[in-house]
Amino acid sequence: MSKRLESSQSFEHALKIFQTCPASIEMKDRTFVFPIYSGLYFALKFYVDPSELEAYELDLVSNAVEQARLHGDPVHISRFLAMQADSYRRYGKYEVALLCHDKLKRIYNVKKHSALVIEYYRSDRSAQNFGNTAICLYCLGRHEESLDVTFHILDKMMPQMDLKNIHNSMIMIYPVLWILKHKKLYKKAAYSLEKYVFEPFQNYFGDTGKTFCLPIFKPLKMLFSILIFIEEDDEEEAKLDNISIPWALTDKDSLQSLITWVLDVEDSFMVDSSVDNSMANFARSGSSIGAEACLLLSKQVVDDKVMSKQLVRKGWDLAQISMEIANICGSHTTTYSETKPIYDELSSLMMIK
Repeated sequence: MSKRLESSQSFEHALKIFQTCPASIEMKDRTFVFPIYSGLYFALKFYVDPSELEAYELDLVSNAVEQARLHGDPVHISRFLAMQADSYRRYGKYEVALLCHDKLKRIYNVKKHSALVIEYYRSDRSAQNFGNTAICLYCLGRHEESLDVTFHILDKMMPQMDLKNIHNSMIMIYPVLWILKHKKLYKKAAYSLEKYVFEPFQNYFGDTGKTFCLPIFKPLKMLFSILIFIEEDDEEEAKLDNISIPWALTDKDSLQSLITWVLDVEDSFMVDSSVDNSMANFARSGSSIGAEACLLLSKQVVDDKVMSKQLVRKGWDLAQISMEIANICGSHTTTYSETKPIYDELSSLMMIK
């Protein structure tokens, strides 16, 4: 923690030097200050008092947007508008977040700018705000608009992006997976994961490859394969019947094999805390995925009371972790709304069992 605090304070000191320097007003090239804003944004929680965090953060991102505007490059302006929108979204100010995104989408062009944003910031944070926008719309009850943005991301934006950047691809589609889930478009979600994340990862990096989001690959595969197996297709999903998803469950034997793996492997569905907390910022924690998968599987083996109880127990352990994260994120977030029903149902089952 001391090193993180020291790093955070270094960013803050660097920013104060820039802000108090008389020559900063006349600077034309301001790119050197953008990494400072980015560094501060991700380090806020390590040095700002929680009671002052929201005001400090919103002021920081407003200043970052203004510096980017003065510099004049849409690559940086769109990136910091995305940062501003993300801040408003996390504090439940969805309408304001949407206004930020309206400004972003007027200047951002995936074909022109995506590679440049990635060059500066390692992933396309400008494009990733489209997923955040879909979440904002969903939270405001504008579900059809949310779905429209979801399809725009998956069908229009993703085919134009560098699929070798696995982390970027995952963050692009992760928020909208849960919108698809609520619409019962499980195959669309699974197909998108396979096409834009899992298959490229295997092609480019193979079995020994690494990426930050790797711990949630298997939980995601398991959850959506279960949902596809147990739920009936709707009309939209039926269009994907000819699409092959290599990790989909095919019969009851494959379902039983999955259950055996879940119960026999002690750390099945366990996710590193750093990944868990990070993914929670984009819609829901990794632990909540495993908790939901265990809950669904327990309902498939109700006649086997021992196995069903074991699955509920494992799901409950994961649900407690994910609920703790959700409470920190706040009851206004999708992290909370996605987690709470799973937590409540598993809690009830624990009392019965």
